[in-house]
Amino acid sequence: IEAEVAGGKVNGIAGADLKDRTTIPYHAELTLDKIDIPVLIKPFRGTEQKTEVTGKIFGSFNTRGDVQKPDALTAKGDLDIKDGSITGNPIQELVASLMNDDEHIKVIRFDKANAEFDLARQVVTLTRVVIYSYKVIFTIGGTIDLEHDQKTDLLVGLNFRDDLVRDIKPKELRGAFIPSEDFQGYRVFTFKVWGPPDNLQNDFITRFIQVGASSWLKDELLKKDRKKADDETLSDNERKKRE
Repeated sequence: IEAEVAGGKVNGIAGADLKDRTTIPYHAELTLDKIDIPVLIKPFRGTEQKTEVTGKIFGSFNTRGDVQKPDALTAKGDLDIKDGSITGNPIQELVASLMNDDEHIKVIRFDKANAEFDLARQVVTLTRVVIYSYKVIFTIGGTIDLEHDQKTDLLVGLNFRDDLVRDIKPKELRGAFIPSEDFQGYRVFTFKVWGPPDNLQNDFITRFIQVGASSWLKDELLKKDRKKADDETLSDNERKKRE
């Protein structure tokens, strides 16, 4: 197979078992080269989506299926994205305003991203998607149900370098970010995204305020307790009670 797709190229091999006339099983092993993301995702975008993504896809994937059984289609792939950018995302714009950093967050440019995915029973499982940008690393995992209006159920991780988190105002919200287990020197905040493309929903603001305020309140209470415990006028018994 040699074909042009979304401004790029697809090469590989494909085969089918023509002896089995009831289903005609087929398989393919394909390599993608410089596939243009905007052209590729255009047919699947909701009309209300304002987020713009650019970049080129490289990589490969294997697929198997039966002509008469669309639910039997399976695929597995490992893709890389280069020369990309993300703009117009409302969450992105909110974070940029909190951090007063339009340059690195309002327009996120990245030269490295990779994705691992599986497709089975018309459900795409994003095993791991990582997008590397300057001071920012996105992680995405979850599912996209192609049979039911491309309904998504994703967990998104925003990993910011420590110095970016220190710039968040009001400072009480900085506690929403916790040290990242995957990326040293970064702090992470996670939230959910769900629904069809034309009506995506998320719990970013609710969770951000709730976790940030909770963390701030906890710190303030600990400060008060420490002050009380350090009071030199207290007896040992009173100090133990307060602790």
